[in-house]
Amino acid sequence: TRWKHPQFLTLDYITAESDIRIDLNVLSKLSLPDGLLKGVYSSHNIEHLKESVGTYWLKESHRILKKGGVLRITAPDVPGLLRAYDEKDASVFAWVRRSTIYSYDCWLRLIVRMVAEPVVHRFSDEQLHEMYRNMSHEEFLDFLSVQVELVENHAFLNPGAHKTWWGAEKMIRVLKEIGF
Repeated sequence: TRWKHPQFLTLDYITAESDIRIDLNVLSKLSLPDGLLKGVYSSHNIEHLKESVGTYWLKESHRILKKGGVLRITAPDVPGLLRAYDEKDASVFAWVRRSTIYSYDCWLRLIVRMVAEPVVHRFSDEQLHEMYRNMSHEEFLDFLSVQVELVENHAFLNPGAHKTWWGAEKMIRVLKEIGF
C-alpha cells in the first residue's frame, strides 16, 4: 500500500494509506462499477481467506474487470508442497530450520498450518499422518478447508492465518466456474 501510482487503486484491511480499506471477510460488493479495471493483482492474500470467501472475491474481481482484463494471483502452491513432502525433498522446507515458530513441527503439520491454521491444533501428528495416508491429496486438503469453513470463533480467524489451499488446477477450475 505504500507504493502509489495514479493509475492504480490499492486495497488493504489494516492500512489507512489504501485507496480502498475493507475487511475482506465481510462479503460486500466493492464500490466499483462493473468492468472498470484492466487488471486485478493479489499477492499472497487469497490463502488467508476461507475458501468460500476467497471464491466470493474472485467473483467480485470478475465483475469489476473489463472484458479481456487480467487477473493475476500469487499464492502458495500447496499441491507442490505435498509432492515435495512425498518425495522427502528437504530443500523445500529448509526455511523451517531458521523459523522460531514452526521449527518443532513435523513437515506435515507445517503444511497443514499453511492451509488450515485455525484448526491444526485439533489434530495430533498421528491423526494428520493417518488422514494423509488414507486420503488423496485433494481429499485431505478439502477436508481441512471444510473444517476451517466451520470455524466461527474470530479468535481463530485472524487475518494472518492461512485458511485454505490453492494450486493451479483448483484455481483454473474455480475461475472457469466463475466465468473467466
